[in-house]
Amino acid sequence: MTGLSQRVAFGAYAASYFLFSRDTPSSAPPTSTPSDAGGRSVVSKVVFFIRHGESEWNAIVNRGGPGWLGRAVKTTVGEMYLAVADPTDSRLADSPLSTRGKRQTVALREFVASNMALFPTATESKIYASNLRRAMETASTGLAARLAVSRERIIVHSALQEASRNVDALTISTTPGVVASADEAVFDSSKNAGQKTFSGDVHVRIDEMNQQIFGDAAPAAILVGHSMWFLTYFARYLPQSSVHPSKSHKMGNCDVVRFSVTQHANGQIVIDEASIQSLFQCPACAS
Repeated sequence: MTGLSQRVAFGAYAASYFLFSRDTPSSAPPTSTPSDAGGRSVVSKVVFFIRHGESEWNAIVNRGGPGWLGRAVKTTVGEMYLAVADPTDSRLADSPLSTRGKRQTVALREFVASNMALFPTATESKIYASNLRRAMETASTGLAARLAVSRERIIVHSALQEASRNVDALTISTTPGVVASADEAVFDSSKNAGQKTFSGDVHVRIDEMNQQIFGDAAPAAILVGHSMWFLTYFARYLPQSSVHPSKSHKMGNCDVVRFSVTQHANGQIVIDEASIQSLFQCPACAS
């Protein structure tokens, strides 16, 4: 299949996915609570959520402001150019980091390098990143200080793919076990199952990620992903009575949050609300 035919096929899939998929955070399963979880605690994990830096899509759709029109024109022209020069690439589909987003990942890198004690080591945790480019780049840049020491590979996990029907949440890494244009020395693509399907939704992917987290021997996990996926996770596993802002407000770009989550004997999962800590709020987000 030629690059142009691939682009046409991707566009057709994206349009169909937007119209017919059910991949949204709505209709969440019943939320676990400490009172109804029951049973004895099986295992608790410390989880770190890191949201990706601002994407080209975020810069146009979410940021707004006086420079909106210029950013929109720039991205549109770039998209038209790629349609001819490299039909397999895009600024909107699987949207990569914007210029601001790249600055944010550098700020995250500097924070992590100066605060290594706040984060688990490679023997205590694994690093997982969504199979969307902005998350992978955020992980490789933002966690560079740890990677330089551990020489580990970032595990690209399709279960972390964003909860959205929009084209920016569809991956260009559609071949299972492969990540497009990624350095195999940095990324382990064995957990990339490819594109989201119509039959799945964010809750199915969260269940899959929970199996990974609680199945690992490591006591902690670092997840580099997306705002609506993270918001859905908090809304699903914090107590129903909780009014914690993480249930209703998205994390900022390159923000870092740490919390404890427990899986009980009956399989129910509960986040300890008191354990939630905001470790980093990116100062480059407003610049």
